[in-house]
Amino acid sequence: DPRQMDWGKSYVKIKSQNVSPYATIFYTLFGMFCFYGFFGGVQILDIFQADVSELGKRMSVSPVKKGRYILGGLVAVFSLNVISNLLLIVYLNWALKVSLFTDYPSSISLILAGNLVGITMGVWLGSNSRLSPQIKMGLGIGIPLFLAMLSGMMSVNIKTMIMRSLPWLDQINPVSIVTSGLYRINLLGNHNYYSRGIFILLTLSAVFALLSVRALRRRSYDSF
Repeated sequence: DPRQMDWGKSYVKIKSQNVSPYATIFYTLFGMFCFYGFFGGVQILDIFQADVSELGKRMSVSPVKKGRYILGGLVAVFSLNVISNLLLIVYLNWALKVSLFTDYPSSISLILAGNLVGITMGVWLGSNSRLSPQIKMGLGIGIPLFLAMLSGMMSVNIKTMIMRSLPWLDQINPVSIVTSGLYRINLLGNHNYYSRGIFILLTLSAVFALLSVRALRRRSYDSF
């Protein structure tokens, strides 16, 4: 009954928050940093392949277990890349005095999942022996920069335009997933999309890993 309503009561709670316009750029920087493991993934696969490196020729005829070698190399690359991410956090917090994180466990989990995508993408492209090392390195530089550009590193307006015109592209862009996830978790306290972001990142990693395994299993070499 409208007569029983309290018309003087406000049912909408208005909150304001001061956010630096550079926050998105910093979060995008972390998303791009996750992809630096790409180079390690490419290098490990280049060393392993007999038609790419001399060491690969020796390994193909030696009793060395290739799977164990590749797994060990990927663990090393993953660890080094995560350490570099943590050092970046330390540098921003204590050297530049830029406080970007309020929920470290969730933020670091998102960064770890992003690192897996970068490394597995590098392994996938590294498993393609038709591409020269120079082209692979060029892709390793260009792809993260392009994804970071779509995520708002050059301008927040670009990310806004992508979200309005091509929302599906923003939702599968791993750099954008890390950027948006860190922004929502630390500045808005919103964890609604956190699980979905982790799931998409892990799914992308699994897809790249499966494509790499398929490519390597079909590989055969002539006698040297």
